[in-house]
Amino acid sequence: MLFEVAQLLIHFLHAPQAGVPAIQTTGAGTASWVSAADMMNLMALVLGMFGALVFLTLSLWLLFRTTIGSSEFGHAEGER
Repeated sequence: MLFEVAQLLIHFLHAPQAGVPAIQTTGAGTASWVSAADMMNLMALVLGMFGALVFLTLSLWLLFRTTIGSSEFGHAEGER
């Protein structure tokens, strides 16, 4: 996803109307505006999603590390 969005952003930035919205018409007759700023917004969303995924993975790993027993310490109720 990141690679595809980066390619779209580069394509839009190389176009002569890099800062000007480019119009895209569909068969239904409705027009939608697409610009390089839209591609930068999409890139920010993808990077944010990637960051959230990294944060979730790190959080789950830390949760797993806290649930396993340690060999340095015995059980609290068994050893004195």
